[in-house]
Amino acid sequence: MSAPQAQQSSGIAQKADPTSQSLQRLDFLKSYTEYAVNKSTDVAGSLYQTSRSFTPSFLEPRVQAVEGKAKEVASNYGAPIVNAVQDKSSQVLGVVDKQASVALLCDPRRRGRLAAAFATVRLSP
Repeated sequence: MSAPQAQQSSGIAQKADPTSQSLQRLDFLKSYTEYAVNKSTDVAGSLYQTSRSFTPSFLEPRVQAVEGKAKEVASNYGAPIVNAVQDKSSQVLGVVDKQASVALLCDPRRRGRLAAAFATVRLSP
């Protein structure tokens, strides 16, 4: 393969990869998702800590055994699963973002309603 062909094929691959480009319409979903994950993690953590403080002493060894097993499973299998889901979600979000752009640009009669719907979603918490 010649150098121009290699540059063309790499350029095509970069254009086709939705994760290498920023999202035009749905970029706000990334920050909302990050906020929701952080908030739910904080709430779940504080709920667990509160409930853990009420654990009877005779159940303590069993609870520690379950916690140890959960940490082991999470460390062995959690990272690969999270990475796979994050990779796929970025790809899917890129495709949906492109389709949203096409939908907004294709039919002028629907453009106003769709833009208003996107604005409403962006402004809601």
